[in-house]
Amino acid sequence: MLELAWGWLTFCMLSSSLEALQPAIQQLEEWKIDAPQCDNFCQSLLEKLIEKDAFNPVILRALQPLMQSDTQKKLCWKQLIGCLRKLKKSGGQNLVRKALDIQELVSLAANARGCPVENARRTLESEC
Repeated sequence: MLELAWGWLTFCMLSSSLEALQPAIQQLEEWKIDAPQCDNFCQSLLEKLIEKDAFNPVILRALQPLMQSDTQKKLCWKQLIGCLRKLKKSGGQNLVRKALDIQELVSLAANARGCPVENARRTLESEC
């Protein structure tokens, strides 16, 4: 289980590491072959940031490398769904609604799914 010491991990540290995360995210699809659970880190990171009110939409830029192909877009969608499922498990529907209020998150989901934002929002809510 991923445990992060939130007293030490600040958003400044995360945002300065954003560029370092992008190549890793881009290779996520390949890494899943050898380590099928490796995407849990990305899902858990998003979940904890939203849950702890430490979320800044700039972190979603790390997922931009997953918008280059249909296969990668599906992986991006799975990351967002996985995050929402973790939120629902840890804090119920209120945390899911909180996440769905983040316009940038829903917009990224819409781009990954290739649908309008409102359709993406409804689908995210129903699938988690």
